[in-house]
Amino acid sequence: NRIINTLKQYYPQPLEWFSHRGSLLLCELIIRWPSLQQLKRARRDTIRNFLNAKGGRAMALTEQRVASIDNAIPLTTDPSVIEANALMATALATQIKVVSEIIKTYDERIEALFDTLPDA
Repeated sequence: NRIINTLKQYYPQPLEWFSHRGSLLLCELIIRWPSLQQLKRARRDTIRNFLNAKGGRAMALTEQRVASIDNAIPLTTDPSVIEANALMATALATQIKVVSEIIKTYDERIEALFDTLPDA
């Protein structure tokens, strides 16, 4: 997977924080904070609100993730490596997010149509 390989080059921590690597939450995190340095500059309450906004099971891991962010050490501090990979990761995360939303729309439409079938 291209986004996984890109993150491994400069920002592997999100791969540890999120078990489902194609999740919208992971993609949104990368889009909002494309590098560890940017994420560490964010206020803790901002990160908590971001992580809790989706609700669900992810909320149980919020404090653990925030603590992990506080303790995270950058894989690299080379600005060239970070910038190039951050641009690629942001582009890939945006693509995954758009495709996931389209698939969700298709799933909803299929479910609605399925319910109208006589043998359903």
